Amino acid sequence: VTQSAANTTSGTVRLADFNFSGTAASGTAEGIQITVPSATDAAVDVVRGAVVVQDGALTLTSGAFTMTSGSATLTSGNLTLTAGDVTLTNGQISHTNTSDEDVVTVVANTVAAQQVATLTFNGLTTGDGLLLVTTDAGLTTGNYFRVNDGADVFVIEDEGATTIAGSASGTDAFTITNGDIL
Repeated sequence: VTQSAANTTSGTVRLADFNFSGTAASGTAEGIQITVPSATDAAVDVVRGAVVVQDGALTLTSGAFTMTSGSATLTSGNLTLTAGDVTLTNGQISHTNTSDEDVVTVVANTVAAQQVATLTFNGLTTGDGLLLVTTDAGLTTGNYFRVNDGADVFVIEDEGATTIAGSASGTDAFTITNGDIL
């Protein structure tokens, strides 16, 4: 579909309007299928405007989703990545949660000889490598930090109270190789 003349009307102008109703006789019903001869050809190229999916799904089974500028917005629902990686270069992740629920959950039950999480910050000079912030009045029976392998083995509680389970009486539970305790 090609529009060669300039649009001089106001309101919504559709170059193509497809309305599908009824059900498919067999198989999966498809509204529009676009097949291109080469992987380098663009099947859908949106120069200005937007691709809007209402009451449906946008599925990419292989290939790549590339966005060179702008933003991707998900106002409700889920973003699911079944297999693959998420890489963010020169950006930040900001998350605000207003519900009483677990916010970040990482399940890495098959990691055996690698790290589950690594923070590298070689340029840090006056900031904090990891900052945990809460109001003291808000923390009642919770903890700032807790390591649990079926039982609590290391806990940092309110006001910095620290509990180390240790392995057995007469064994070292806390070792300082250099420095003092003040």
